[in-house]
Amino acid sequence: ALVLSGVAGGYWISQNAQEKAELAKLKEEVQETKRIMQAMLDNQSSASQRLQGVTVALNMNSADNDVVSALVITMNEDPSSNVRLAALDALSKFQNEAGVRKALIKSLSTQKDPIVQIALIQLLVRMKEKSVIKDLERMVDDEQNIKAVKDEASSGILKLS
Repeated sequence: ALVLSGVAGGYWISQNAQEKAELAKLKEEVQETKRIMQAMLDNQSSASQRLQGVTVALNMNSADNDVVSALVITMNEDPSSNVRLAALDALSKFQNEAGVRKALIKSLSTQKDPIVQIALIQLLVRMKEKSVIKDLERMVDDEQNIKAVKDEASSGILKLS
């Protein structure tokens, strides 16, 4: 019985060590993926590289604060409309996370690109985010917004009311 329990204990310890090694390897791979994504997003000379960085984030199963922060900055500040739209698309994958939800709502008042504004309004309406109605009303009243943005904001108000 003593030998048998020793063998069982050794097997258990071996399995536990193997699981820890696999977990450490997975964590390392996630960190490497985040580093690659961040490097691609920081490449200001190549919009296609930044798009690839967003695609890396889009393929992630979950997003931590670093990934969300990088995507929010990209959505709000990237010089390319296509990259900003891709970042919005990637963030929409994680829309149920409170931090992402708050960032999307905040971005509505700061976003100036009409294409991104329309996509953001559509996403927030799909999310049934009633707290943006006042922001949408301001967008309708803002003379600097184009008619398509005002129309989308009006439609969003009706859908959320």
